[in-house]
Amino acid sequence: MKRCSVKPYEGKEGYIFISYSHRDKKLVFPIIERLAYDGYRIWYDEGIDPGSEWPEIIANHLNDCAACMAFITENYLKSHNCRREINFALMKKKPFVTVVLEPVVMSPGMEMQLSVTQSVFKYVLPTEDEFYSKLYEAKFLVKCLGQPDHSVRISRPEEYDENWSGGLFSGDDYVKESFRDASLVGGAEDNAANSRELLSGYEQSPPKEESGAAMTFMPPAPKTYQPRQTTYQPQPDPAAYQPQPAVTHSPQPQAHGVRAWLVRTKTNEKIRLDYPQTKLGRSASMVDYVISGNSTIGRFHAWVTSDNGRFCIVDNSSRNKTYLNSEVLEPEREYELNDGDIILLANERFEFRREER
Repeated sequence: MKRCSVKPYEGKEGYIFISYSHRDKKLVFPIIERLAYDGYRIWYDEGIDPGSEWPEIIANHLNDCAACMAFITENYLKSHNCRREINFALMKKKPFVTVVLEPVVMSPGMEMQLSVTQSVFKYVLPTEDEFYSKLYEAKFLVKCLGQPDHSVRISRPEEYDENWSGGLFSGDDYVKESFRDASLVGGAEDNAANSRELLSGYEQSPPKEESGAAMTFMPPAPKTYQPRQTTYQPQPDPAAYQPQPAVTHSPQPQAHGVRAWLVRTKTNEKIRLDYPQTKLGRSASMVDYVISGNSTIGRFHAWVTSDNGRFCIVDNSSRNKTYLNSEVLEPEREYELNDGDIILLANERFEFRREER
């Protein structure tokens, strides 16, 4: 069966330690190959001699690495060994970047730990080039950069067999001896002290409740963007609210001579934006367009405004966030839309289109 084409680095220069779930190798191995192709020195746990002391090898490579990169998925968060790799890397104060490959359900403790790391949310980025551009913005990775190796072949995810069972580490936690917390981090007291030190200075706010929606790990709001404050009027009681149907009504022509719509990528539905406000969410009693089949969407997640040919997207303080061209939106603020913009409500993708009449 196909293996990753990159040989784990064993030299003395700085390298990236890759922390991942073996069940996600079809997603992770192509990224490892691209990193090696671009010149980054990589170590990951393929090819370890089955007779070796696996915990010692992992701990030694984590201890010696110049940076750690973790690939976050549901499989990863369910793995005891993966979580312990994070604990050990943070305790050793290793430069750390998390690559979130999918929306994940995360415990408050894990969310608190990863809040001190730099994160790249691959699943919200529209292209591979944008993903690698974001990833390489982590300046500490430069310590792990050598000469590009264009002999590395970058595979496609489908080339890796999900059911491959060859090798000692083909399945999560499929090892003769798993990590022991005491052997790696020096016991509960040391671990607690290090956690307090690592997390000092970070304010933790409780997550918002959204009935029926999964808790997801989302990126922080951008620090440099200063959007215009919108005038927001609180919505009336949902029981008394009578929504305007966005799909079944006969749209009235707009006086400003501009026609605009959203295209829902999953279904290719065309959502006309013919009214001053079009509300989006999963509750039929609260919104104009119902986004069905996705529990990460809020009941009233966001709305699009139309004002004399100017269209804006506004996040309604949603739990799982709204994104415009991969940038997270601050709640209840207007962000102007341009033709071709990509909007994500949680992980639901839309494209904004407009044309002159």
